[in-house]
Amino acid sequence: DGGWAVTFVSPMATVTIWVKKRTGKLVPVVARPQDDLKAALQVAKLRACTLSKAGAALSLEKTIGEQGLADGDVVVSEGAPIFDRLHFQRPDGKRFEVPGRDLLRRRIASIKETEVAPRTKLQPSEFNLQMGAIQLQDEKTLWDYHVEFGEVIQVVYK
Repeated sequence: DGGWAVTFVSPMATVTIWVKKRTGKLVPVVARPQDDLKAALQVAKLRACTLSKAGAALSLEKTIGEQGLADGDVVVSEGAPIFDRLHFQRPDGKRFEVPGRDLLRRRIASIKETEVAPRTKLQPSEFNLQMGAIQLQDEKTLWDYHVEFGEVIQVVYK
């Protein structure tokens, strides 16, 4: 009929966008279309980074609605290295840090042998690494387990 179509969006309406972190983990963020994208960083527990959708950069200062983000959309986190050190806890409860930007991409067996064994005085065959209740497999990398900033990896006797 050629008239105007008006869509009323309730101020309480929400959308769920998915933030794909640099670890590959997808995090749901429930927000209102009038919220700026910067708020999504905090909900997804991200530090400074940029977000993009289908390769196009998004503005953290604009609202979710202004950028055309809709329910179910996936945005990707991009930026500097995720973190430059990991935290481990020995069986006696003492914690130690292992520095290195490439830790996420190294095999668990390599980390056990070159980083953990010297700090615990244990042979790699005498312990496993665990994250929560998950035993980390020697042939996988920390990247495979979607390790988050601040998580503590447990050193557990076999």
